[in-house]
Amino acid sequence: VRRDITNQLILWGGEDATREDSNSQEIFNHINSAWSTGVPVADFVIEARSEHSSIFFGNYIYHWGGRKNNSYNNSFTVYDAFSDTWLEDNATAGGTARASHTANVIDSKMYVWGGESTNGLSNSLEYYDIASDMWITVGNGGTARRGHSSAIYENKLFFFGGEIESNTEFLVTDTLDIYDLATGEWKQGTPSGTPLVSHQALVYGHRMWIWGGSKGSGVYSNDLYIYD
Repeated sequence: VRRDITNQLILWGGEDATREDSNSQEIFNHINSAWSTGVPVADFVIEARSEHSSIFFGNYIYHWGGRKNNSYNNSFTVYDAFSDTWLEDNATAGGTARASHTANVIDSKMYVWGGESTNGLSNSLEYYDIASDMWITVGNGGTARRGHSSAIYENKLFFFGGEIESNTEFLVTDTLDIYDLATGEWKQGTPSGTPLVSHQALVYGHRMWIWGGSKGSGVYSNDLYIYD
């Protein structure tokens, strides 16, 4: 995940066409609309993983958590986007091992929330302080969910959609949880009316733009939603 003066979007990891974890990297150039393959890495150098999160800070892309060999993970893989090198031990592993969570960075802190761990769906919030290389537990809040999206706007974290658990069943939801970083308070936002999971969200202007994903029961979406 990266878009800067080099006009590149970098994708790493996930599952390949055989549903196996991947450690391959693909690069999309926004100027010439062309894809290329990143620096190949052997499994013994950078372990493949899926359902992880990625954030861009400074010169580095931090890939954290997810699954490795079907096990929940709480380690980092760090990629130096400017020198084009991989740094396996550049950040300290920590936090609750989880997958299908989200991560957002603000003020040199990477906030991790939600997802799924060995204890089931999670609503715990933790952050990794990049400057001090330390993990801090914030606490629990919001509705436990996986496969949701998240965004930061005006010092607040917005968590939308995903899957929640109800009577031992997983249901796709349209709910929105909001965490105020300044006050430490949680509140619920207005539901969208359309449940979505495995979609994407970003903030542009004063709006959160939501696209793609699944509405459940194998129904995929190419609709665009805007939360003002």
